[in-house]
Amino acid sequence: MPSSPVPRISRSDILAALRAGLAEVEWIRAAWSGGSDASGRTDELSDVDLFVIAAAGRVEAVFGVVHGILERLSPIEVAWRLPSPTPHGCEQEFLRLRDAAAHHMVDLVVMEPESP
Repeated sequence: MPSSPVPRISRSDILAALRAGLAEVEWIRAAWSGGSDASGRTDELSDVDLFVIAAAGRVEAVFGVVHGILERLSPIEVAWRLPSPTPHGCEQEFLRLRDAAAHHMVDLVVMEPESP
């Protein structure tokens, strides 16, 4: 008997989960999609570029919240955090889910309101 294909988490599943989960956190001041979503060039190979502004002192907590949201969809297979300080001055991490296509990686940038 042939094995069934591995279920895939779609890009829209990832975005919907992030939108719903982040909306519940009162100290998150803003969150938006950048990259291809912002420029109107999104296609089936687009990653998820997520920018989050957190209340002062909550930058590290955002990474925990986002990890929790994504882990409810699928185990995180790769998490790579850029060393600080980053060239742009904000904290950044790349996340890939086991059950999503590799090109649907989440590029997460987190900043405080007074960030550059």
